[in-house]
Amino acid sequence: MTYKADTPVKVYNHSVSPINLPGQFRAYYLDGTRGVPTVVTMPFSDVEYINSRSPVFRNGTVQFSEAEREDVYRALYLDNWRDTVLFDEEIDRIIRENDMDAAEKFLKLTTVAEIHRVRGHMVALANDDNLDISKRMIDLIDQRYDEINHGVRNTKVNLGKTKERAMQDEDPRISVMMEQMAALQAQLAAMQTASQTATAPAPKKQTTRKKAAPAAKTDAE
Repeated sequence: MTYKADTPVKVYNHSVSPINLPGQFRAYYLDGTRGVPTVVTMPFSDVEYINSRSPVFRNGTVQFSEAEREDVYRALYLDNWRDTVLFDEEIDRIIRENDMDAAEKFLKLTTVAEIHRVRGHMVALANDDNLDISKRMIDLIDQRYDEINHGVRNTKVNLGKTKERAMQDEDPRISVMMEQMAALQAQLAAMQTASQTATAPAPKKQTTRKKAAPAAKTDAE
């Protein structure tokens, strides 16, 4: 689809927080919601205008309809939008399902506003008595939150270790198996050391020959 300046575009807010989007000649107010998203319609020219001054379309704070999402992002020259956008429902899904692979997106966030938004979702879900949010996920988000607030642009959080620990938390059998493997490796190492010691050739004894005593001198000599 080709978007012209006056092409109408629907913009949705799925967040509980309201948001105000200043256009060229008017502002668009989207109330917060806990159910059905709020929606406003604006011309594509205002979508371009807002996008040039705010990251709300690039980071997923507000959304386009699924039917035209791909076309609008392409018209905004944001072909890689899937790599940067985090919609509200996706944030919730990652946290609820403890999806450590997708949580890498959280670690790539670089602004206080972005990580604050993710942390707000995490706090809300963690306070829901009907949900059991992984401590590993909470720690990951809190660590990135602290990093960004201290000016750390590139995260130092080791996602690999976090994923490994999360797997152990989900299935205690993994922890038992890893402990058994570690014990077995230690036993094998000890046996190998003992075997090498047992088969090592004994050092040769050095024998020293006694020097023969000099012959006694005779009177003839």
